[in-house]
Amino acid sequence: MKNQPSFFLNNGFADKVEIEKVLKQVQDFYQESKKEGLFVSKEEFIAMNSPEQKTSHSSPKLTSENNLCYTDISWFFESKTFLKLTEHLTKLLGPDIDMVIARVLITLPVCDIPDYVQEIILPVEGKTSGALGPYIKPEWSKASFFAYNPWHNDAIDFPESDCYFMSALFPLTPRNNGKAPLSFVPHITPLGKIPQPFRPSIKENEISFSVKDKLMSFPIETPDVKLQDVLTWHAYTIHNVGLNTSNEPAFSLRFLFNPSHRKNGLRDKGHIRPISRSWVTQITENHQG
Repeated sequence: MKNQPSFFLNNGFADKVEIEKVLKQVQDFYQESKKEGLFVSKEEFIAMNSPEQKTSHSSPKLTSENNLCYTDISWFFESKTFLKLTEHLTKLLGPDIDMVIARVLITLPVCDIPDYVQEIILPVEGKTSGALGPYIKPEWSKASFFAYNPWHNDAIDFPESDCYFMSALFPLTPRNNGKAPLSFVPHITPLGKIPQPFRPSIKENEISFSVKDKLMSFPIETPDVKLQDVLTWHAYTIHNVGLNTSNEPAFSLRFLFNPSHRKNGLRDKGHIRPISRSWVTQITENHQG
């Protein structure tokens, strides 16, 4: 079990024309946000987080009605690439699956992040979140913005879930040479749900941390992903997104799938989209309908 991988890289998986169309739309969205002003000012941020305002203010949530994937990029759900992806996921999760998350992820280069935000989120060491949502203007909350994403597994986002799900990610930009590299711990899934946040130590290509007072070490893999590739991984797979030290943002398209009968932990049921059904389930659902 320990040597069984829990993430998979499929090179050249996506249709080139379709994935380039998505990339163009995401690039246009980002360029517009930069032109109009992506971040709230330092003064606005301080005011929003004052004792008088903090109880009534919260950072915008990415809902099923306010999501770039379900608006501008909704055509992708009918694409050859998405159909191929769902067929691939049924082999891993079974014939009855739902899509429960679809998001555009944008990892900003440090040079595009205001100084006052950098003072809060840097250095990376010791931080448990690199999300930029609290600093982004509400009108641009259709995508998820990050400076980095520390070591975690996806169970942290869905505490009410039974965590029987798979994530799929299309990198829309190369993720090497300091451009928000993606790293995985591929042989850790048998440990199941591990208390988070992690406090690991990293030495070269090895990660170490304590699990039930026992120090454990695992190899790290940082795949060289390119346009048209797809990455898939299990909910318990520990991974991270490194700091983007390039001059360009890193774009990704991320989905999450789980078997339709499993507990997904989502409060916004509008996110859930039926994807694939066995003939038995089709008959049952049609009868119930």
